[in-house]
Amino acid sequence: MAFLGLATTQDLNNAVATLNKTINAAVATLNKRINMAQSDVDAITAELQTVAADVAKVASDLDSSTQTLQAEIDSLANANPALDLTALKAAADALDPSVQAVDAQAQKIGQLTPTPPPAP
Repeated sequence: MAFLGLATTQDLNNAVATLNKTINAAVATLNKRINMAQSDVDAITAELQTVAADVAKVASDLDSSTQTLQAEIDSLANANPALDLTALKAAADALDPSVQAVDAQAQKIGQLTPTPPPAP
């Protein structure tokens, strides 16, 4: 209790204790929010890795299919030189930009990383 309008040591100790409780509560709240945010980053990172793997698989499958299709067109042309395969070749060639675009996106997705990186 104050004596003659002056704060006593007990008053100061009580004020410091109250301040410490307030600071500790604020730090605990911040730590909880940081942990929740880190959990979100970890979940997004895991999902991103899954998406990157899926897109890379699609890109690989497209590339393989395009090569197989081209090989079949070449084989058909060699076996039947009289056939006009111009339209078929044009359709196969039209796939190339799509395959390259998907491959480029797969690489970009695979290079994405959170900032800051997730905790181990």
